[in-house]
Amino acid sequence: MRDLSSLTSTDFDAVVGSDFQVGDDGTAPVGIRLREVLVGPEQPGRRRPFSLRFSGPAAPVLDSVSHRLHHAQLGELEIFLVPIAAEPEGLVYEAVFT
Repeated sequence: MRDLSSLTSTDFDAVVGSDFQVGDDGTAPVGIRLREVLVGPEQPGRRRPFSLRFSGPAAPVLDSVSHRLHHAQLGELEIFLVPIAAEPEGLVYEAVFT
């Protein structure tokens, strides 16, 4: 599993528009798509904060907990996802990195 502290917004910029599979504890995987990377202000001596926005299906709704995500290029990641909006096509999830 990848160490999240080593990842930056640039790592995710390269895969915007691609799909991640969310699979926890043997449940059927749910596909979500990385739709955008939002970058925060510089913080001297620290990694620049950023957030990821994903589009997912209307159901099932993913709980606000850490989920195991798999991506073909990035591998396995454990990311805390929060549903932040409902759209006609499904739900929007966000993950924040500080």
